[in-house]
Amino acid sequence: MFDAEDTIIKSVIIPNRGLPGKVTVDMRQGKVRAVYGDGWCLHVEQRWLAEGTEEATPVEVEVVQEARDMCLPTEGISWVECSTDETVLFESAWRLSGEAMEFSVRITNRGTDTVALCLEQSIAGIPLRGMCFAPSLRSDYDLKRTGAAFSYRGAPGLTKGLPGGTLSIPMVCFYEREQDVGFTVAAHIEAPTHPFGCETNVGQVSLQRRAGITPGHSATIRHFIIRHEGCWRPGLRWVRDAYSEYFMTSADTVDATHGCFVYTNTATPELCDKLVRQGVKNVEIHWTCPFFGKVVPEEEPWVKMVDDKWNTIKRTTDPDAPAEDAPYKEIKRYVANVTNPSGRREGIHAFIRELQRRGMQAFMYFNPTECWESFATQEFPESIIRRSDGAPRMTWFDHVIMDCRPDSRWGQYLRGEMRQLLEIYPEIDGIFMDQSALDPEDFRVCGITDAIAKIVERTGKTCYWNGPYMVDLMQHAVGLLGELGPVQGELIKWLTIGNKVCCGLGHTEAQYQRNLLNGLWPSAPSLTHARGFRVSDIDAHTKAIPEELQAMHNTYMELYESFPGKRWFLGANPLDVPEGVQGNIFETREGTYLIPLIVPGHGIENGPAITNAEITVRVPDDASIRAACVRSVNVPDGPYRVQLRRHPAPDTRPGQLRVTIPWLGSACLLVLTRDEENYKKMPPPPNGVELTKERPLQIICASACSEGVAPTGNRDSIENGLETSASLPSVPTRKVSLNGYEVGTLGSVNSWHWHGRVRVVFDKDITGIPRRKNELIIEPDGPEDFFKLRNISMLVVYSDGRVFHSQTDPNTYSSCPHAEAEGIIQSPIRIPIDFPELPDASSRH
Repeated sequence: MFDAEDTIIKSVIIPNRGLPGKVTVDMRQGKVRAVYGDGWCLHVEQRWLAEGTEEATPVEVEVVQEARDMCLPTEGISWVECSTDETVLFESAWRLSGEAMEFSVRITNRGTDTVALCLEQSIAGIPLRGMCFAPSLRSDYDLKRTGAAFSYRGAPGLTKGLPGGTLSIPMVCFYEREQDVGFTVAAHIEAPTHPFGCETNVGQVSLQRRAGITPGHSATIRHFIIRHEGCWRPGLRWVRDAYSEYFMTSADTVDATHGCFVYTNTATPELCDKLVRQGVKNVEIHWTCPFFGKVVPEEEPWVKMVDDKWNTIKRTTDPDAPAEDAPYKEIKRYVANVTNPSGRREGIHAFIRELQRRGMQAFMYFNPTECWESFATQEFPESIIRRSDGAPRMTWFDHVIMDCRPDSRWGQYLRGEMRQLLEIYPEIDGIFMDQSALDPEDFRVCGITDAIAKIVERTGKTCYWNGPYMVDLMQHAVGLLGELGPVQGELIKWLTIGNKVCCGLGHTEAQYQRNLLNGLWPSAPSLTHARGFRVSDIDAHTKAIPEELQAMHNTYMELYESFPGKRWFLGANPLDVPEGVQGNIFETREGTYLIPLIVPGHGIENGPAITNAEITVRVPDDASIRAACVRSVNVPDGPYRVQLRRHPAPDTRPGQLRVTIPWLGSACLLVLTRDEENYKKMPPPPNGVELTKERPLQIICASACSEGVAPTGNRDSIENGLETSASLPSVPTRKVSLNGYEVGTLGSVNSWHWHGRVRVVFDKDITGIPRRKNELIIEPDGPEDFFKLRNISMLVVYSDGRVFHSQTDPNTYSSCPHAEAEGIIQSPIRIPIDFPELPDASSRH
């Protein structure tokens, strides 16, 4: 790539953390070479593309200022280019700091039109014969078998067909453990962060960044190449340390929030007592607002969740009912007549007091991105986000996605709603921010949540988040929620590498195992009944919890005693565990190491599964670790003292600590501590514990998603507390089978719009049913039961955390002849589902 005579600039720096020697950077005409002290060499080339309605086209540039050496604030190289039409100026620089090479470019639009630009950089020399790590739903990729492609905020130009996914943090790590070398490519994190894409491509890494700039304005893009050891953890550590404000919170907040989470309508004191006993610290007060889009009531008493109630009631056979598209105030009056308006401020005040006197935090629900369509169409029509065909983008039930940019009329309205909500309930601990987990390229969610959170924080309160699943939404969040259990838990865990609390919903033991391994708190067993009061006009109250669930929760909660304030330990290659076992390692504020260990697929009722499990730990302060103990969910009466053995390293690297656990079942917590005296008092582990046969891996979560039109079939409100005097028709049931096995039903949202929530509800265990080639069959409830589907795909999550996506079937299917029918018309509907990466049945154990 370079000849000796081509080199015009050299910069030298000494990296820290023991990385090899100096780094020499050479540069000519935008082409960069970085040579490390051990001879490892990177080459970086770049080009600019202009994006528009057609295919992206290269931007011709010419050098305005030749590359020059920089000394302050850090050593590096800078140069200036301009597009040949003189409309865009590019001021670029490479700087070196520690183990990181930083690239930055300030782009200025000197023209009269908005420009959309994409930077493509090709990086050769990064190790691509080992592993690739990405903080996404699936994190590990063997580069000897496949390439990979990832995006953050919809970066352009990624190769279709490569495995990969959406990132929760804009970074990708490439490493080879055998050579002990790794490189992480990471974007500068800010709110908002510009789109970031990264893929492996013919022996090199391709990086894409995108920016849109209006006339007379500038945008700056920054990213880093970080060299580290042959492991993904140091790359993640660099990001956490560089952007600690996104991952860390205060000790007081840790003490106030670390514990279980529930959402609920207002509840009785007896239920509050039960929540405390189940370890709840954070309560989202939900379903008390008039409707999505209005949290401040206009009258009292008010109908709570009139929008969700109307979604069912609008199918009434009552001739006096308003039309489906009637003005929202007319709908409100009718629903108030056929239900019991029960919303009262004093009831919510009383519930907040009951929670707080028991040491729980109360977070009031707030949703800035969605609104009841009836209200939005009448009051904020210009703020409804629409498809290219003019149809609104639907969400939840009868709800639309809103243009929530802070300077929009809807954004201004939201800020007023928040100020009034805080005035009405000044005693609350904070706000629960819903449906603000993802942000498109116009940055509207980042903008409005930043504006709303600052209003909240000025009153001394905090924000708990549903999600988020993007790091640049994290700065204002003191707590996180993985609402959809293992699907979202495997993604959100990467945002919990600091000390912020996160809860992963779910009530199976497989979900408790995944939560423990990932460092997420479990949800309380009483949450199994909370949704049953979603549209109820009475307070949520206690119901019997299955004894097995309550016992399992109590047993697992004993392992969480040391979790408050813990964070992921991100040293290189810190843990070796036996085959069939999965482990992680955290560090506490006191310097104790917590090592959760699970046997995926095994359960409490199965007893121990493995004997003499040898665990190897590498930490920098190994010499100060004096004792070890283990607490297992399968063997009662712990914790038990276990022997700690030392194996010093022959060089300056940390030594190895080894512990042999006599028996290992579904889950345990190994604790390494400096406190030897207290651990001497613990009993040794019991002998003669009987082994049981290990169970095969299970599918712990499955979903089949599509866009659909299903004007009938929604049972949600009927099953979750709706009481109405309006006469309602019977609700159709559409049975679903996979490869000949009945697995669930097709869900509906009672809408004539194309809607993303028309999906299969899997209510049966489908372990062993999916294979690479599948057939999904959906049966209408009668010959005139109309619905249609398109863009159908499926996802499964195994108990070891592996996630598999099917290919998307782009066809449109309709269930019967109808004026709205299109595509393939058949009954039953037969949909091919292909999982190209799903292992053969013989290799799933």
